[in-house]
Amino acid sequence: MYDPLESGYELADFSGFVLARTTAVIATPREDWGVQVATVFYATDDGINLYVKSHLASDHGTQVQRDSRVALAVYDHASTYSEKYGVQLLGICHQVTEREELIAAIEIFSRTFPGARERFAPIEELLSPGVKSTLFRIRAMSGKMLTPAGYSSGYQVLAQG
Repeated sequence: MYDPLESGYELADFSGFVLARTTAVIATPREDWGVQVATVFYATDDGINLYVKSHLASDHGTQVQRDSRVALAVYDHASTYSEKYGVQLLGICHQVTEREELIAAIEIFSRTFPGARERFAPIEELLSPGVKSTLFRIRAMSGKMLTPAGYSSGYQVLAQG
């Protein structure tokens, strides 16, 4: 059990796993401590782009403005010690600042979390420099996966550029 898989997992395995969940732990680099982590709720368009609603002044919101690298852990809450399911992702995080992407991301987020649409500020406010809470896009660049079938022994490339 838990042997390394010779060929690892396919992109569809990662995206299917991420699409089926909405909670992750995000880690961001910090100058004063090394790393900071937080639990975030996310919505995804295809399992590779995850959208997180957060404040620009939050710890992770502040950090990704300085350094866009993030790490994420997503796991199945029904996992047990002997039946583990999860992914570790490395990605790039940016505030969504383009109108069309922001409109699409709000739609995705609102479908995932009923009632979320009413908690968003109007588009013009979300696009303004002084916005407090907005959406961030995390592009999953590579990942490792663990299921009872086995694990990917190294980070597999999930996206380019």
